[in-house]
Amino acid sequence: MILRGLLLAAVALSYELAQDVIGEGTCTLDKQEVTHPGMCECNKECCNGEESERMAGGCPVDVVVAIDMCLCTNMTMSAYKRFGMELVNSLNTEFGISDDVNSARLHIFQFMEDTHDVTTFNTFTKGELISDVLRMDYHQYHGKATNVRKAVQYGAKILQSSSRINAEPRQIFVMVTNGYSDEDLVSQRDVEAELQGLQGVPNLKTVFVAREDSSIAGDQNTHTNEDVAKYFDQRESLGSFLAPQQIVNDISCPAPPAAKMERECMCTCDVPMGCHGPEGPAGNDGRVGAPGENGEPGKPGDDGPAGPMGDVGEVGEPGGCGMPGHAGEKGFPGEDGQPGESGNAGPQGAQGPPGLPGKAGPEGEKGDTGYPGEPGLDGVIGEPGDPGQPGDQGPQGGLDQETLKWLVNKIFMEELGAMGITTPQT
Repeated sequence: MILRGLLLAAVALSYELAQDVIGEGTCTLDKQEVTHPGMCECNKECCNGEESERMAGGCPVDVVVAIDMCLCTNMTMSAYKRFGMELVNSLNTEFGISDDVNSARLHIFQFMEDTHDVTTFNTFTKGELISDVLRMDYHQYHGKATNVRKAVQYGAKILQSSSRINAEPRQIFVMVTNGYSDEDLVSQRDVEAELQGLQGVPNLKTVFVAREDSSIAGDQNTHTNEDVAKYFDQRESLGSFLAPQQIVNDISCPAPPAAKMERECMCTCDVPMGCHGPEGPAGNDGRVGAPGENGEPGKPGDDGPAGPMGDVGEVGEPGGCGMPGHAGEKGFPGEDGQPGESGNAGPQGAQGPPGLPGKAGPEGEKGDTGYPGEPGLDGVIGEPGDPGQPGDQGPQGGLDQETLKWLVNKIFMEELGAMGITTPQT
């Protein structure tokens, strides 16, 4: 620690020394080291100050992020890491990340059947948070089932157990997920009931970050469970580069933090300046670093130029039967042939069935008069006719016997007809 302090002091003092003091001319003629005077004191902002003195302004912000590792691939993992780093940068820019009471704190955990912490509220620097995010892995989650309810319960427990809970910090619960659980572990109804319990919690904002990936084509788990997403106050997409900023930009802070959150120590001390020694030997080669993360897939390359035409190959063996060809066009009509010779008469054929009745023939000539028929029956006596006009007076004649007989008979028949008696007419 003493050597490190002297080194820092030497660096600090070097900014105040003239160029001819450093390097050549540092030593006296008798090769004695020279001591440059300075004050071995640190500024007030560096050490032993009260919390309120070390940080002016700011407000406590607790952020918990739950990351769903179901069906995770290299591409999904890269998106998770990018999202985590951008969220760290956004929190640090807006509220500052430090061990001060009025600053941002970030807790990230991965989940499936169980939960695994990536960062905690006890990590106070931006660099440490980003290093933890980059160390996230997914291979240990292969073959596991997903329990969204357990992740919600764990996130609520972290927020409630915050060391700054009495200061009523602004709290944000973020779930990066597709929203689906394994039905063998937890029902959809239980997940929704757990999310309903988060609604109405003071100073708490919930954010659903949809994965919207396509790890397995046609699988329901590669889509968003809208029945779960509707219980969150805000919705973002993992593929959006603005999502981390959108999560924190509506958190109001009554006393914004100072522009520079880091605390630095500026100390000056009396530092002896010795003579330059001989150049040391070259150091050993460093160890080979660990393999880096897979990069994003590159864009398809341009088509290369056409290669030179190859030599003509040998004639191959005859191929198998090909498919029938298309029908050709219709040919022109041929010339009429010569009349053929009459053929020999064939044997008589069998009698055919009767033909259909023919049409009616023309009306025949009038036939001869037939024999007289039998006398018909007497007709019914008709109704009396209208009285006729009186005839001219005939000549006076006598009534012979035949006329008298006819007249008597006529009167008799009329009387019978009036009585409804029908008799043959004589």
